[in-house]
Amino acid sequence: LTGSCESGTVAGQLTARLRLDRLPEGLPPYISGRSDKEDTAYGSSSMLVHLYGPVGATLTSFTVNGAETALMAGREREHPVWGQKAQLPPGKWVTVRATFEQPAYAGMEPVVVPQPMVRDATVIVDDKRDCANPA
Repeated sequence: LTGSCESGTVAGQLTARLRLDRLPEGLPPYISGRSDKEDTAYGSSSMLVHLYGPVGATLTSFTVNGAETALMAGREREHPVWGQKAQLPPGKWVTVRATFEQPAYAGMEPVVVPQPMVRDATVIVDDKRDCANPA
């Protein structure tokens, strides 16, 4: 988050970096194949990625690997939710990013709830608001 709490709004960004490790060679097609895309690389996949924004946030950009993309938008418990299907080629990183503006709340800390995965997620919170650490 960046910006001034005195201005009433701050800019924020949510980023998810995803990677699908390579499958071992020789797995049968019912494990390694894709019924939605027949012409994809061995072991590729797709994933619906949803990023939950802060209450009152307004989306300014949504990208997959730096390219603007159409997206699905909704709300859950007053939080805006933005999402899209990401294609995951084996062994390559895919970056999904939402940038937004939100009301500035003094003393509010960003909260991240990582999903349980095979490998633990790395979570980095970078709060540069001028009201992030009130005296």
